[in-house]
Amino acid sequence: MIRLLSLIFVCFLVAEPVLAQRYYGVSKEEFGKSKIQNKEFQWRTFSSANFAYNFYRGGEQITRNAAAFLEKSYPRITGILGYIPYEPVTIFVFNSPADLNSTNLIGDRAHVENGTLLDGRHSRILTAYDKNDSLFHKQLVSNVSAIYVYDMLYGGNVRESLESQILLNLPEWFTAGIAAYVAEEDNSSRFDTFKTAISAVQSQRLKNLKGDEARLVGQSIWNYIALKYGKDNISNILNLTRIIHNEQSSITSTLGISFSKFMKDWTDFYLAGVPLHEAPRETVPVAVRPLPKRITNLAPGEVDTDDYQFDEANVRRYRKSTSTTAATANSRENKGVSPGGTGDPRLSSIKLFKNFLVSNDRKIDVLVDPVRQFGLGYAISFHDLLQNNVFSFNSFIRPSTPLFKNFDYGLTYGHYSRKIDYVFKYEKRSVNLETIDSRDAFLFRPLNHVVSRDQPEYLMRRLVQQRISATIIYPFSTRLKLEITPAVVKNQDMNYDLTSTKSISSDFYFAPNLSLVFDNTRVSALGVETGTKAKVSFDRYFHTSNTLRSFKNTYFDVRHYQRIFRGLQLAGRLSYGTSRGNAPKYSFIGGVENSVNRSTYQTDEIVNGGDPDNKNILLYNFPGTLRGFDFGRLYGNNHLLGNVELRSYLVEILPQMALSSSFLRNMQIVGFYDIGTAWMGSKGPFNRQNSLNTIITGQNSPFLIEVTNFKNPFLSGFGAGLRTSILGIFIRADYAYGFEDGSVTSPKFHLSVGRDF
Repeated sequence: MIRLLSLIFVCFLVAEPVLAQRYYGVSKEEFGKSKIQNKEFQWRTFSSANFAYNFYRGGEQITRNAAAFLEKSYPRITGILGYIPYEPVTIFVFNSPADLNSTNLIGDRAHVENGTLLDGRHSRILTAYDKNDSLFHKQLVSNVSAIYVYDMLYGGNVRESLESQILLNLPEWFTAGIAAYVAEEDNSSRFDTFKTAISAVQSQRLKNLKGDEARLVGQSIWNYIALKYGKDNISNILNLTRIIHNEQSSITSTLGISFSKFMKDWTDFYLAGVPLHEAPRETVPVAVRPLPKRITNLAPGEVDTDDYQFDEANVRRYRKSTSTTAATANSRENKGVSPGGTGDPRLSSIKLFKNFLVSNDRKIDVLVDPVRQFGLGYAISFHDLLQNNVFSFNSFIRPSTPLFKNFDYGLTYGHYSRKIDYVFKYEKRSVNLETIDSRDAFLFRPLNHVVSRDQPEYLMRRLVQQRISATIIYPFSTRLKLEITPAVVKNQDMNYDLTSTKSISSDFYFAPNLSLVFDNTRVSALGVETGTKAKVSFDRYFHTSNTLRSFKNTYFDVRHYQRIFRGLQLAGRLSYGTSRGNAPKYSFIGGVENSVNRSTYQTDEIVNGGDPDNKNILLYNFPGTLRGFDFGRLYGNNHLLGNVELRSYLVEILPQMALSSSFLRNMQIVGFYDIGTAWMGSKGPFNRQNSLNTIITGQNSPFLIEVTNFKNPFLSGFGAGLRTSILGIFIRADYAYGFEDGSVTSPKFHLSVGRDF
């Protein structure tokens, strides 16, 4: 521990006030939680007729008892659901909740609830034993039921799964309720609990219920269906929901009554004590708010999905066919026979867990590089089944001529099996500059090089950066971690102009980095992030042969996401960076990251005494969005930038409307306000003699003119925008007004790709 503290202290000494190069300073900034693994799990495995089990030292008997109980419960689960799974469910049993929370099998964004993590895509359950056999076994049955329902509704193959996830957006009461119903052997004993839960939510809409309220109310609904209409109709409703993608219409058509009538009968049964055979015929609801009245002014061909009436002959035909499956399953249940086996809880012999290397994810992005503009990003990763070793490859390529002179690629290996994690990286970036025109002229302003707006210049240069780094990650908690990264960096400027002598100029740096990362964010099932994440980073670049080219950076980025109420969120970001030393580097603000219709700021202003070395372009920083202005509007070796967005999520406000397409499901309406500035030197924006008030012009004339003014150094932008997904690409459209020195500028339309901060 003393050595670790000493190392931290030394890193702080060499990393004085400082900004590492961030080409994608917002969307690609990495935060993330940590797993604190104080021990390494040595997994063992065995299987039964219908499940595969994994355990480690101290958990064998717990897992064997669970296996026996699950095999005994299997006929009842499949009998109620009327469903036989394609593949056995894999179950990882942890000896304690603390062990479960420390495993890498739980990703940074995964949410553990009641000591369990369900992974429906891979038919996998991670569960922790909490010293109570009865509750543990009951929870296991609920988990297995939830996995089976997921498999029923979202399909048994990739194509069906993708299609269902686009079209199917079921309320929580429906899915959580059926799992809770199956887990309870005697639901009638919970009558009073159901009555209390229903009474507490009478003023709320059924689809808006969350958590325990949704689970209990949903459980009471499924219990009522089983008592009034028979258990066979549970599987009928589930299967029909998979087909027509609407849970209310499925209940209506299966039971043969309107949903409002069903809701009244259900609440009367629990709240008024009306016997099942005496339910009145009126349809006025008294409990949870029903659907609106049936729509009568439908256009030709339009369907009222809220109160759809199926053809009675087809309903009878469908109910007869689906009842056959449920009847067969119920028959097996009565005989104690498992549909997937014999019902015998015999277990296989115990074997070592085979930790295979598997492909994790492949991702293709559309990226608009701030220097090279449009390009495609590709990433792929591999990991072992326990996710202790992760290999990844990521790349960027610009489809231009010559093709292989504008690219990025990186190779990464991470080892995460213990408390301290290690990450090793090799990264290479190539920037080809054949000509300079108005689109990229802003890159050369800090280099004392003004490009004519009318006449492009031929440069014929290739800039290459290579970086090798090794990161040590020390977690103080799951939310707070320290990253120490020594790195070696090589920057090259290659002149390949055929009319001049070919030359290569190189810089070698030793570049230690120290970062402190905080992240307590959570992501909902709909992808909405809440919480806070922050990073403070210190860099030091030591030039190996010329100390006049050394520099140091400091960078700070904090983001907060606050839910106001359902479907409305306030998101904020604050970014600050400074570069000091003998050769400080530059930050650019203005415009939008990943902008498709980018326009760059045109001016003849230059920096007094700017370093003309082209390799500085490899170390530029682009810290984020300032809407209402051109890209590269301000630059300096310091920046301060703030963004605030009020985000409205259509899928949470109108869940039924957003069922029809991914375009609607991802739709956001955003109001925003951005404010920021960038400046040179140590005099900040609040000093009247800062660099923003000093302008040098006349580069193309016999004289240089220095002008001092006292305008407001901050630029701000405000407006509104839309976000959605088109063909798998997240699109952002913003209409913004700029505010500069007391005046509102002409509005700008920004079209960009990728997520916000």
